Amino acid sequence: MGSLGRAILLGVILLPLFAFANSWSWLSWEDENLVDQKQRFWEQVEVIEKKSPISPFNFRQHLIAKANSDLMNLDLLIPHYHLLPEEALKILRDRTCLLPPVKTLSSQKILRKLEQFQNILCGRQIITREFLLSEPFVHPSGSSYFEMAKALITKPLLRPGESDSIRTLRETLRKHPLFAAELAEDFSALEAFKNDSLIVETSSFIFIRRSEDSESPEYLVFEKDLWSQSMSPLPVTLVSSQDNFTNGQCIEFVVGGCWAKNQILERQKNQILRWVVITIGCLFVLALAFLLFKQMQTSKLSKRRRDHLVKMLTHELRTPVSSILLIIEELRSQFDQMKPAHQEVTLRLMEQVSRLKRTIELSQKMISSEGREKGMNLTIDRPQMTPAQIIALLEKMQESFSFEILTSSDLAKGSPFKGDLHDLEFCIDNLLRNATIHGRPPIQVKMEALHQQFSIAVIDQGDLSKDYVSSSFLHSNKSQGLGIGLELVREIVHRNGWKFHISSGPTTFKLVMGHKS
Repeated sequence: MGSLGRAILLGVILLPLFAFANSWSWLSWEDENLVDQKQRFWEQVEVIEKKSPISPFNFRQHLIAKANSDLMNLDLLIPHYHLLPEEALKILRDRTCLLPPVKTLSSQKILRKLEQFQNILCGRQIITREFLLSEPFVHPSGSSYFEMAKALITKPLLRPGESDSIRTLRETLRKHPLFAAELAEDFSALEAFKNDSLIVETSSFIFIRRSEDSESPEYLVFEKDLWSQSMSPLPVTLVSSQDNFTNGQCIEFVVGGCWAKNQILERQKNQILRWVVITIGCLFVLALAFLLFKQMQTSKLSKRRRDHLVKMLTHELRTPVSSILLIIEELRSQFDQMKPAHQEVTLRLMEQVSRLKRTIELSQKMISSEGREKGMNLTIDRPQMTPAQIIALLEKMQESFSFEILTSSDLAKGSPFKGDLHDLEFCIDNLLRNATIHGRPPIQVKMEALHQQFSIAVIDQGDLSKDYVSSSFLHSNKSQGLGIGLELVREIVHRNGWKFHISSGPTTFKLVMGHKS
């Protein structure tokens, strides 16, 4: 990867991380003091109070005006026939007015009032002021006696204000504006009011006491839509017990509710964070795809240059090599007449030219194999070689390279292997040359036979570069050739069906070959 690619990758990583950090600091509110958050809440309440058309509601005022506590007892404001004695139930069952007038001497107020009310309904007794203002005030049906007998009153019996004092709490609320009428049917909200809750919620309205520390009986009344819209930007808000909050949602409990995290804002924050993470992931994937594309382009360009170079060199070297071989043939005819020193030079020349010819032939085969199906063997009928031949080859190569042969004494008696000895010579020659140029001594060639496999490893004490291992076409400052030796070695290994392993610590290039089946 080039310096430009690294810079692009670094920018793609750092820029989203910077945006993520800014988003997190903008979305995070946990560091803000809860006291400050409450202050912001009450300031917002003052703002929306000016927008709300509903006047404040004083619940205690309705409680104080009642004649006794039965009119505010929520358990008595619904039918409670199960609390009556049997005598009372008998009276209630007489709805035909065909029975004789009830004349009981019961000392229980509830029975006396039921008897009087039954006689009034049947027209046997007129309704009086004393009847309306005597206890109990609540009929077993949950309604007040005043409301049930109101249609029978033909002349004013009560002074102004007295009628409301003998109505039940629910009946009084039903005569007030819409929010109070709705409140009359919500027993959980009524219970919250009786407990002086800081916040009370019904299906359509929110009731908030003027201040958390205030003893004022007044509640501010807001429509739910206005409340939700106005409180949505705040990180902390009041939640009522009617809202079915969870303990994990609450920060601090109060009467009738708690201070809680704004769930709408929490969801928005989580959604934004999710999109930030997704965006970072997508940018990272796009950056990797771009860099991979550039790497593939660079690799293809490098491969085209290498193929062009190899084609040019094999084409240009083929004719000179053929000419040199002809000259060598003439020298061979005069070999016996040469001096020993000249004979040695001639033999070396023949060996080097033969090696050059094999290299050209192998390069041509490698180029011609491009585009063929991957894994196709170029040589159908492969020759064989024995461990003894390989040992002899290595001993001969010790004349050109300085290395130590590591092998067992009985290895030379091993079975033959698939492969061309000349190909193996080329591979070992390149690996020894690389170890001499790029590595550090001592250099060793280790041969092993294990589980029907034979391996040859070239080992040196140098540092193995990752680029050298991954690159198929690399030319270092120390190289004396064209930098295609390792690629040719890999091509030979592939053609012969061998395996090629590279490892470090120490630097090891290993060829693994299998027995002939």
